[in-house]
Amino acid sequence: MSTQDLTKLAAELSAHAKVLQDHLEANKLPGLSLDKDALIDAPFDPSNLEIQGARAALIKTSKLIHDLALGPKEIMLERSTNTKFDQMTLHAVVQFGIAEAIPLDEPITFEAVAKKVGLSTDRVTRLLRHSMTNNLFEEPRAGYVGHTALSSIIVREPLSRSWILHNFEEIATTKFLEAYDKYGETDEPTETATSLAFDYFTKHPKDNLWTFLENDGEGEQKGYRMRRFAEAMVWVSGHKNDQDMILATGFDWASLGEATVADVGGSVGHCSIAIAKKFPSLKFIVQDFGALEPAFQAALPTEIKDQVSFQPHDFFTPQTTKADVYFLRHVLHDYSDPYAIKILRNLLPTLVPGNRIILCEIVLPPPGAPLPPSVVRVMHSIDLQMMVVQNAKERSEEQWIDLLARADSRFKLVNIGRVPALQSFLEIKFDSA
Repeated sequence: MSTQDLTKLAAELSAHAKVLQDHLEANKLPGLSLDKDALIDAPFDPSNLEIQGARAALIKTSKLIHDLALGPKEIMLERSTNTKFDQMTLHAVVQFGIAEAIPLDEPITFEAVAKKVGLSTDRVTRLLRHSMTNNLFEEPRAGYVGHTALSSIIVREPLSRSWILHNFEEIATTKFLEAYDKYGETDEPTETATSLAFDYFTKHPKDNLWTFLENDGEGEQKGYRMRRFAEAMVWVSGHKNDQDMILATGFDWASLGEATVADVGGSVGHCSIAIAKKFPSLKFIVQDFGALEPAFQAALPTEIKDQVSFQPHDFFTPQTTKADVYFLRHVLHDYSDPYAIKILRNLLPTLVPGNRIILCEIVLPPPGAPLPPSVVRVMHSIDLQMMVVQNAKERSEEQWIDLLARADSRFKLVNIGRVPALQSFLEIKFDSA
């Protein structure tokens, strides 16, 4: 039986920590903190591979020390006992507006919070005290609650609420086993855990996640889930200080010169807007559900109104808009292979030899790849998320190559641009034969 030496691991941890701390001090960067006024993102340059390597090693080693100190049984107890309540309390905090009821600048009593949100003091206290075990809120003195960096995000960045609620409501993980028992192995986006979780699908059994998001609700509430999803995508795409770098460097946009890019399934245009700001010679046409156009118009900066436009389009119908490049960001991972192939084939009517398709997607690494375990974990979590809501998937490089070949032999993968992030950029050229 192999064993680990805690003192050696602690020394490794200290060495990684020193690299990061020295970097912070040498570059006069803000210190690390979880206080309410702390930066939302750790101030490490995502393009600095040495620093990102030290950061990944620190996270990996600290988790190993944590797990060794707990031991296998306590780890299992933690995951089966605590995790579900971590999710429950965060969901409740957002749903009941608890974070907003607490001033950012000073603590407040549990009783005062309860009064603001319409819950009993007992319930609020119990929800908050569990949240505090995850650094979500703090109790600076008995009976008072204040914000931490984590809880302040909910107040400072309201779109984070949409991300949290989408994940806790539409991503029906508790229905996965029931769905498997009922449907077995299936590629159909209408035979999912999510479809079993909502009464909507009883009346609309042929609808998938997207039609559900667009149509659920009555009156003014109709489509609130789609609007919330769009807000969630804006937040998760923009909450990292490296997002513009990822979009700008994952593909050589400057090489296109003056070109038109169709952003297929581009939601409210947050990615096209970010790229357009850096590359004024490019014009973007954002294509998605018509219901998203008001949010697109609201998000579009005045200075690029002539550069980025919106066009209602369903990518399950043949493409009619001619462009030099078709950009699909996090689109194909939403669908199983038969449907992803159909989306790709629907581009064929407007493609001419030399046109390019750019996919911004996760490329699952092979076992043992030199990636931070925390990044690999998120990749596989997103893969399971796709399975739960759409019977869809994330794909490895080999699976992407196979998918393209089955869609059309003229789709040629010419490059995978990897950046220090979850996603990669797959450059596909449309050949004449």
